[in-house]
Amino acid sequence: MEIRQKTKLLLISSILIVSAAYSFHKIANLDFWLHLKAGEYILGYFVIPDTNIFNYPSEGHRWLNVYWIFQIIIFLVYKIAGISGLILSKVAIFALCVWLLYKAGEVDGASPHLNALALILCIMAANERFIIRPEMFSLLFIALYFFALQLYIRKRKRIIWLIPLFQLFWVNMHGLHVLGLFVILSFIVGEFFSSVLRKHFDKTKLKTLSLVFGLSLLACLFALYGHDELFLLAKGTYRALSLKNIPELISPFSSRAGFGTQEIFFYKLLFVVSACSFVLRIRHLNWSHLILYVGFFYLSLQARRNIPYFAIIAGPIMAINLTRSLAGLTFFKEKKWPLETCGAYIIFGLSILLLFDVASNDYYIRNRSNKRFGLGISPATYPIKAIDFIMKNQIKGPVLNDSSVGSYFVWRMYPRQKAFVDGRLAWGDKYLSYFYLPQHFQRIAKSYRLNYVILGHGWSSKLYGLVTALHKSKDWALVYFDEVAVIFVRSSAVNKAVIDRHAANLGLKSYPANLLFQRFPVGHFHLGNLFVALGQSTWAKAAFEYCIEVFPDYFEAHLNLACLYNELGQLKPAERHYLKSLDIKPKLAQAHSGLGEVYLKGRQFEKAIKAYKAASSLDKQNLSLRRTLVLLYLNEGRRKDAMSELEKILEINPQEKIAKAFIGYSSKPSR
Repeated sequence: MEIRQKTKLLLISSILIVSAAYSFHKIANLDFWLHLKAGEYILGYFVIPDTNIFNYPSEGHRWLNVYWIFQIIIFLVYKIAGISGLILSKVAIFALCVWLLYKAGEVDGASPHLNALALILCIMAANERFIIRPEMFSLLFIALYFFALQLYIRKRKRIIWLIPLFQLFWVNMHGLHVLGLFVILSFIVGEFFSSVLRKHFDKTKLKTLSLVFGLSLLACLFALYGHDELFLLAKGTYRALSLKNIPELISPFSSRAGFGTQEIFFYKLLFVVSACSFVLRIRHLNWSHLILYVGFFYLSLQARRNIPYFAIIAGPIMAINLTRSLAGLTFFKEKKWPLETCGAYIIFGLSILLLFDVASNDYYIRNRSNKRFGLGISPATYPIKAIDFIMKNQIKGPVLNDSSVGSYFVWRMYPRQKAFVDGRLAWGDKYLSYFYLPQHFQRIAKSYRLNYVILGHGWSSKLYGLVTALHKSKDWALVYFDEVAVIFVRSSAVNKAVIDRHAANLGLKSYPANLLFQRFPVGHFHLGNLFVALGQSTWAKAAFEYCIEVFPDYFEAHLNLACLYNELGQLKPAERHYLKSLDIKPKLAQAHSGLGEVYLKGRQFEKAIKAYKAASSLDKQNLSLRRTLVLLYLNEGRRKDAMSELEKILEINPQEKIAKAFIGYSSKPSR
């Protein structure tokens, strides 16, 4: 084997190792089970449901299930090879995706080394979405289209005639099949514009590309729901952009996006380097690539979950641009095989280091992810033991559940029971708006005659207010809790037996010592938060202290323990843990504001001002912090600083009446 072939094999092996490392993890995405159940239903009854069947409040409402081919595929794989087969299939799909991207760059002359490095960066930015969802096929098809079009433009290979066939499947697998049309159209417009600049039209090329686009557009007409699917896509996009309380739907450039996750850093790095690669090629732009790049970057700006679509386009394009920009350097002109091989070994070594980082789960712990390397199901994600409890004790519906529980509930309980919400956003605007508010719960409970409630308490802090209200209510009894879920049943004759057997006597019952993820005790952390909601401060402190003992850099445990001490009026330990959380995570607005509250209670006003200023600089839109600062400045006689802060409040909210009135009063001349 020649040295150059060995080098190429090392580089391809490197990207495949990195791709496999980041996609080989236990199933941890919430809506997986809903798709699996839908596939089971379709194959079991040989019908694609066109109305909601899994949740009872919207039973009979129209359901445009645009994922039906995906659902059939994953259920068939599950029946043949189980969960392990599904995970390995996912690994193979993402490996194929990155290989196609590597070949796409290679076709356009990208340096093998730069190509491999660019794709490793691409994987680092996109791997958060390496999960079993319909989008994994969208990513594969985008990579395939890009490769096929590159191959046709550069070598006139006729593989592009397969694109309309793939579009026929894609249109019934994921709503973002329109991205395939955008990829083709980008090449048509780019080639046309390049032809205008060169004053030479290749009519055959443009005609072929246009015909492929037309056939692909025609394939979209074979979508099961036709034009309604486009309406659903537009409606879903609008809903997604409006639900900014869901992390994956927040813009990656938002201060609230991906709290501390590394994918955001690598996404921004990818953007900076890839944008610079276009600047370096400003006189010799590939217009097709530029259109693709801008379009997919705009898509990624809308929501964090769209980052992978940008990444898989930016990676190979960046490699191509950088190769051509650096082609004039001596290193690239001369055939220095030893250096080339050495570079390949360095990249291969990097891939092995990344593999060990992921396989040890250090990567997932740093990113506070429920994913864990290997086969199987992540037990910290799904209410497995809670559903076991419901089935064993034959607790009947109607049930109220939150969205984190819905998909798994459907998988285990349907058709015996239907969920309140099955995890989809297609139904649930009203639910997402006020379900967790105790004052609205009574209306929902009465309207649907609820018999029990199951909440995935670890997924949203907003649920703890409802947990507290239910625990204090004489109408509901707590019969089960663990590190993932909590169950309340209505205090009625129907539930008397289960209440007598299992009503949680918190004065006697203890929580288990051996919970999930021992290296990173997220189970104890979730229980600590639950105990706070249940008014069990002693247990809560024990749980948070255990988290810190096992994982000293668990800044969330330090923060929540500090908040608990602060609430109990124990200011010294509260200050200590706030400061410790800031040692670990300096840009923690909640810790700064909590520290300010501690100093305010202790009448250390200058320290309080400093803490609140730090908090408001991190959480710039928080008016409550700024109002507190105004009062502190006035208390200290710092009128000018108070006025400055009031002006900032009015910049954020021009309708702030108190700020307007105060500034108006202060501007009046004294008599």
